[in-house]
Amino acid sequence: MKAKGVVALRADVTNDNPEAYVLLEGLGNPAHSIPFLAVFCSELPNQPRVLADWFTKEDLMKILAECPGPGTIKRSVASE
Repeated sequence: MKAKGVVALRADVTNDNPEAYVLLEGLGNPAHSIPFLAVFCSELPNQPRVLADWFTKEDLMKILAECPGPGTIKRSVASE
C-alpha cells in the first residue's frame, strides 16, 4: 500500500460526529451506513471509489490495484 501512496483515515461515527456525517453524505452515503470505505487514489483525488455495506478484502484489493501509483498519470497543461 505504501507504493500506492495510501494513507488511512478513519471517521468514527460511534458517537454523534457532524463532520463525519457531512463527509459520508458528500461521498454518497446519506444513510450513514457502515461499513463504508472510500478510496481516494493519490493521482485521482477527485474521483473516490466507494465500497459500502458489504464488501470483501478482494473488493478492496481490486480497487487498490486499479489506483495508479504516485506520478503515473501525465497531466496536460493547456497552452495559453
